[in-house]
Amino acid sequence: MTNIIKLANTENFFLADYTRMQPIIPIVRECYKQFSLKAPNDFSETKLFHQTKDVLIEFDFTDFNKRFGDYNIPVDGELIFKP
Repeated sequence: MTNIIKLANTENFFLADYTRMQPIIPIVRECYKQFSLKAPNDFSETKLFHQTKDVLIEFDFTDFNKRFGDYNIPVDGELIFKP
């Protein structure tokens, strides 16, 4: 499943290809790497979300049982990364 991940408040983005069973934390680490940002030890301020007209779906980094597929993001859905 290929999605666009955008850096919040910029025009920067990258294409990400993840499986439905992909854990969330490696996706967040890849965002830091792709946007050339230093990853913090604590992701409490970091946000990764998908926004439609009416709904904001924010990924939960604290639940290690959650997988990318649990969020039902559309195939062409754009994710927004806010470090």
